Amino acid sequence: MSLIRKHGAVLQAWACLALVYYCNTMSASLLIDQRKILFYKKTICGSNVVLRTVCSLYFNDIQRLSSAYNILPWHTSYIDVKRTFWSFFTSLL
Repeated sequence: MSLIRKHGAVLQAWACLALVYYCNTMSASLLIDQRKILFYKKTICGSNVVLRTVCSLYFNDIQRLSSAYNILPWHTSYIDVKRTFWSFFTSLL
């Protein structure tokens, strides 16, 4: 059973390497998480009171998501969020 798991992990790593090589992009699940955090960051820092109120309702969900990647979305710059996700993705390979 462990041989099958190990073989599956190797195939997944090769698929990620192929994705990076041919498409120069991360996996879809990481891109979705990254965009959620960046959207939250953009709307919570905006001037629209209604959007800030809606974002404050989802604070715990965003905090749980960002803690999985060791990011503080309201204190981290846009570029640092992207850099953190890219380094997380490369550590999976």
